Amino acid sequence: MLAAAGFLWGAGLATVGTRLNRIEARGRIWRNATVFATVLAAGSLTGSGLLDQLIMTAALNDAPQFFADLVRGSIGQAQTLPFLIFNPALEWLLIPAVVLFNWREPRRRRLLLALFVIFYLNRVWTHTWFVPQITSWSEGASGTPMSVDQLEQARHWVMLSWIRLGIDVAAVVLALLVAFIPLIKRDQASNRSAAA
Repeated sequence: MLAAAGFLWGAGLATVGTRLNRIEARGRIWRNATVFATVLAAGSLTGSGLLDQLIMTAALNDAPQFFADLVRGSIGQAQTLPFLIFNPALEWLLIPAVVLFNWREPRRRRLLLALFVIFYLNRVWTHTWFVPQITSWSEGASGTPMSVDQLEQARHWVMLSWIRLGIDVAAVVLALLVAFIPLIKRDQASNRSAAA
């Protein structure tokens, strides 16, 4: 069911993207707008992730039982807010849109493909391993300490989450690199291909 919904969503985005891309001037605006929106959202998400990582690392090193309060109750809900805003926007709208709108730009295509692959592999890793772990810890009551085993799992989770944050930084860098590649006007591209 979820795969069918994803397929329909992708087909809808492709249809809308193709129509918006038809007029060259409007297509150029949409190509750049999707890149800059992706850079903004991915950068905001990565900044939130860095802050979250620093807080969780400090909590585990200096006050391990405070870590439980970071993932439970109102503190845990407040900490997840940036991720609840930016992750769905990137997963369902911005990354597909930036690829669809910019795919016809040959100088951007490889970077876009790399961005697409590392972003979605990181999201799969997040949804299959990180989310179930932190969800299981957040089920306890606020103020209730975590067990020694849970704290060890949390240390491992935070250590691996630094790698995940590094992948997020790589995605932001790729999106920035795409933003710095100027668009080729279609008449210039056809003249170059005719000359070759």
